[in-house]
Parts: sequence; structure tokens; C-alpha cells
Amino acid sequence: MDAEVFNEIQKRAAAGRGADALALASRYATEHPADMEAWNLLPDLAVQCGLSDECIEELKRAAGRFADNPSVWTSLGDALSINEEPEEAIAAYERALEFLPVESRDRRADVYTCIACEYEALGDAESAESFHRKATETAPDNVFSRDELERFSLDQDEDEDGGAFEVREPGQADMADMQAIATEHPELSDALARGEHMVDEEGREFSPMLHVTIHQIIRNQVRQDDPPGMRDIFETLLQCTGDRHAAEHEIGGVLVGHLHVLLHDREAFNAAQYLTDLRIRINDYLRGR
Repeated sequence: MDAEVFNEIQKRAAAGRGADALALASRYATEHPADMEAWNLLPDLAVQCGLSDECIEELKRAAGRFADNPSVWTSLGDALSINEEPEEAIAAYERALEFLPVESRDRRADVYTCIACEYEALGDAESAESFHRKATETAPDNVFSRDELERFSLDQDEDEDGGAFEVREPGQADMADMQAIATEHPELSDALARGEHMVDEEGREFSPMLHVTIHQIIRNQVRQDDPPGMRDIFETLLQCTGDRHAAEHEIGGVLVGHLHVLLHDREAFNAAQYLTDLRIRINDYLRGR
């Protein structure tokens, strides 16, 4: 989403001009129907400005015009959920699933989770559990193999397009920076020293080295403002969380998915989509997700 438009929308909302903010956001989304972030912003404004009914009407009109756009249906489901209309929200989310490609596993998993939450609101525990299970089964595996982490460390490198990543040998990594990050996670120290994986509270195996490396990549991105706009996004998250480390964790949740595509699918790093996903994360954080 265009940063200037986003800032103007937030400015209007903060000034108590909620209807104007919603009108601008709706107009921008309609003019840019493929911009998922723009559609996601509408339910956020419903919360921020107390305009749930107006937002729902805008999104229903959009759904009539862009009937095959899953982002419109997902945002309509969110708005209906905010307005405590679970049955209607489920119907909207199910329409989103009709148009989401099977390979969009992360987005489909998110929608399954949303449906599960609506069934919980209806008191239907069995259906809720079924959709939570679908979400778990659908979500992409973002865990990197031990061999990958032993062979490589990830660092950022600029090329003519900007925002690229280069795989380098560990000896070239900024070890001092990594050690500083490691001190912020004393619970990882033993596993880092042994080069072992750990198990989280939910029984899932993860790599402490990957965790430290993610922090390092994020700090490089913010320091270099690469991709452009990264520093502003970090500052916004820092204001939201009040803590640098927590802000990096919010970014890391998005970055890991993009690194998974980079390493496993061998696709180019999509800087524009990365920034879009980070702005969506900010919106979700503000909504208390």
C-alpha cells in the first residue's frame, strides 16, 4: 500500500475524521483491488473509528464488484466478526477459501483459524476444533533443516535491484553482533554452544541459531533501511511494542516465511511483498491479534 496514502488515512482517523479515513481507504482499495493490505485496513478502521456498520456496507459493495477477490471476502469476514456476527463472518471466510489458491497455505491457514474462532463464539466446540486442526495441517512448515544452518548463515547484500539476500559462509558473518543478540536470549546459550536444536513449550523443535540469525538480519535491514521503508516499519512496531526485542520478534514472524520461500523454493526475495506483509502485521498487532 502506498505509504503516503496509509499515513493520510491514519492522520484522518487520529483527528476524529473516521468517515473521511474510511472513505479514502475504501477508494484506494477499490482502485487497487490486488492490494491485500488495503483491504485489510478497512476492518482496522472499523475498530479504530467505531464504524463497523459503515465498513461492512463498503465491503459488501466491494464483494459484489470483486466477487473473486479473496482479500475482499476475508476483510468482510473480519468486519463481521468485529461486529459480532459470527454466522455471517463464517460465510464470508468460506467465500474467501473458494478463491484462495491451494498453494497459498499460510493465508488459507489464517482463514481456517478465523472460522474456528467464529465457531467458538457460537459455542460449537466440535466445529472449532475441526477448523483449528485444518489450520495446523495447512500452515507451511517454516522450520529450516539443521544441515542448512550448519552450512550457512544468512546475511543481507545489496544488488542492483536492492533487498536481495546472499548466502555466505559463517566466517563472514558479523559474529560480534550475533554474540550480542545471543546475550539477550540466555535461555538459548547452552543449545547454541552445543549446536543443538531445542523444543518450545508446544513441543516443536526449533533452532536457536536460526533465531539469533533472524535478529541479525532484521538489525541489518533496519540499519541499512533495506528494503527502503524498513526503518519506518521498525519504528512503528517499536512504538507499538515499547521494546526493541519484541518489535524484532514481530518482524521475525514475517521474515521467516520469506526466508523459507527463498531457501526451499529457490524463488527471489520479494521485497515489496515483504514490506506489505510487515504492514499487515502492524495492523494485526494494533487489532490485538
